[in-house]
Amino acid sequence: MKSLQMKKSKKIKSAMFALYVGGFLCAGLALSPVSVNAAEVNVTRSISSVNVGLNQTTIVHLPREVSDIVVANPKVAGAIVRSSKDIYLFGKSVGQTNLVALDTDGNTISDISVRIERDLSPLRQALRQYLSNSDIKVSLVNDNVVLSGMVQKASDIEKATALANAYIFGGDASIKHDGQSGNEPELTGAKASGGKNEIINLIQVTGGQQVTLKVVVAEVSRNVSKQLGIELKTKKTGFGLDSLPGATGKIHTLALGTTLEAYLDSLEKSGAMKVVAEPTLTALSGETAQFKVGGEYNVINSLTVDGRSSSSLSQINYGIGLEFLPVVLSPGRISLKVVTDVSEPASNTKVPGLNGEVVSLNRRNASSTIELPSGGSMMIAGLVQNQAEHSRTAVPLVSKIPLIGAMFRNELRRRIDKELVIIVTPYLAKPGNEADYSRPTDNLEMATDVNSVFLAKVNKIYHGSGAAATSGKYHGSVGYINK
Repeated sequence: MKSLQMKKSKKIKSAMFALYVGGFLCAGLALSPVSVNAAEVNVTRSISSVNVGLNQTTIVHLPREVSDIVVANPKVAGAIVRSSKDIYLFGKSVGQTNLVALDTDGNTISDISVRIERDLSPLRQALRQYLSNSDIKVSLVNDNVVLSGMVQKASDIEKATALANAYIFGGDASIKHDGQSGNEPELTGAKASGGKNEIINLIQVTGGQQVTLKVVVAEVSRNVSKQLGIELKTKKTGFGLDSLPGATGKIHTLALGTTLEAYLDSLEKSGAMKVVAEPTLTALSGETAQFKVGGEYNVINSLTVDGRSSSSLSQINYGIGLEFLPVVLSPGRISLKVVTDVSEPASNTKVPGLNGEVVSLNRRNASSTIELPSGGSMMIAGLVQNQAEHSRTAVPLVSKIPLIGAMFRNELRRRIDKELVIIVTPYLAKPGNEADYSRPTDNLEMATDVNSVFLAKVNKIYHGSGAAATSGKYHGSVGYINK
């Protein structure tokens, strides 16, 4: 009777375990993006290890009949006895634990190290499907997904990260990659809501995609100055006689000590200036290219410590400075960040207590990030500076008399207008053959003394024996050569 009750309780216990496993597997099928396929493992040694996928089941075959099993951490893995020699082992959460199987005499049949990890085969399949031209490898390091390998363009890095993001975190995380080629990528990642998982991006772009930037910097300055009026000046002289040359002789004048002189100032001056620079810069995708033109101030810095004085020289740069950061997103799209800095010397300022002057600069800055196709142009305009000045010099009281007061006033009007326009055109650069390029000095020969003096020639363009004339032409401003 007692043995019959034990058999019944054992059957009830096995049925409850079966219901528990069935419910867990159904929940795993509903929640996990990976289908559950039961794998089978044969354990023939007393100490072994088994890898089980998260929310998946593995059947473990033991060499002898098992009576009892013990799982060290039931939150990581669960196990039930399927038959006398088989165990159902399923993964609950990512981690590591161990399982001990005992026989009827309480002896250890096997001590199994169990590791629960994510099944990355669906992610690998998705990467092969959507990024077939890329070689991306997926691995796990402490439940952190590591993406490595090579891609052909920077946009594929973002796609691969988005796929891993959707598979691991369900699309909640946000992970960015700078897309730089030629450098070791930065380890970036986004953690899930639990704060345990992270995506580590080690993908690199194959080769170094180079971007050639054609830049046109044009600045127009217009200066208009108008001055009209009468300027009065006094000149001190001695008391006595003076003589001036006349038509029939000398005219004698009497000097009373002060002479009043009047000058008519009528001046109108206008000028225009054009500054054009056309540099061509080449940079790797993700690298910075810089262009600067201008000058610098040398400033002497003096420092006195404990009665000892020392001097150092520092430079203050001014002019036009451009900084570009191109990133190739795809074979036809280029992301371009442009930073401009325009500065010019201003009037030096005298500071009380200092023997010298303080150098000051007028600056205009602009920064923008855009996306362009290869060969498309971007214009940065609006860097306009207008300066107006109106000054008046007059004799007190007398200058305010209507009509007559205009003879005792001197007015100066000045206006300065400046506008800077920058045009940037990026191109995807490809190496070419040296024979396909020509230089301005090709087939150039300076004129001899006879040709220069008698024929007024400066140089001569010649062709070698059997060589045809150069049919191509240079694009843009390449120099000043008289043919």
